Formats: sequence, structure tokens, C-alpha cells
Amino acid sequence: MTDKSKESQETWRCIKGWENVYKVSNLGEVYSIRSSKKLKILKCNNGYYAVNLTRKGEREQKAIHRAVLESFRGKCPENMEGCHNDGNRRNNCLSNLRWDTRKNNHADKKRHGTYQIGESASHYKLTNKAVLEIRASNKTERELAEIYGVGSSTIHRAKHKKVFSHI
Repeated sequence: MTDKSKESQETWRCIKGWENVYKVSNLGEVYSIRSSKKLKILKCNNGYYAVNLTRKGEREQKAIHRAVLESFRGKCPENMEGCHNDGNRRNNCLSNLRWDTRKNNHADKKRHGTYQIGESASHYKLTNKAVLEIRASNKTERELAEIYGVGSSTIHRAKHKKVFSHI
């Protein structure tokens, strides 16, 4: 959900590289010029919202926040990325977006509680509790891998603080 009350009026601009085909609004809506309809907004695996843009055999999946920033603020400066000021990936209003460094984006994520570290990262199979148990155990890495259903290299990285270094 976007906080549209923050914006005084919805304005539209062509999406860079897709001029005369698609427009994006300062509220994060995307519109097809050809069909005169708003596009279906998709939630990607990474949690960001995107749209599929197509024309004559060409296809691009475009993150909404990047489309808004590129259309209203210009090309992404070198070594910068699109950031959500409030930490909400669904809020793609221009007033909530900015170009900033990766370092500042990660600082935002930590401040908003959206930084994925340890068990909050979807790709980790171990919990904080399991990692502490692994570190305290005298069993072999192979035995622990069998117990926790992961590879022995995962156990090795957990034991030696290559992952879960925050605990």
C-alpha cells in the first residue's frame, strides 16, 4: 500500500527507455499508453514491486521504485541505488524514494528493522538458537550437518562465525 495522502496530486511521466509505451506516476502506478490501462503490479521474490514491460518481442521486468526515481529524478547516479525512506518496499511514492549509497541504504534497513541478518534472512536454514548449539557442541561437523539438515560447510561457516557473526 502506498501512502498517497503524502502526495498532493498524481502526475505522470514516461518510463525511461519505454517512452510512448508506458508511464509511471509519482504515486507508483504504471499505465500502458497503448491499452489505456493501469498495469498489474507484481511482487517479486526479493519483496520489491515490479511490472512487466513489453513491446515487439522485447520484455523487461522493471522495479516500480526504480521506474519512479528514473522518471522523476533522472538516471541512477554511479554507486547509488534506489532507497525507500520509510523502509516499506510497497510505498513507491516519489516522496518516499531517493537515490543514495548502498551504505546508507543498509543503515536505513537496520534503522527500520528490515535488514536481513541471521535467521531473518530467508536463505538461511539455521536459527540463532541452532547456531549457538552448534558452536557449543563437541560433535563433528558431519554429525551436526546430519542433525540440522544442512551441509557440513554450512556448519563450518556457522562454527567459525563466517555466518551469524552477529551472535
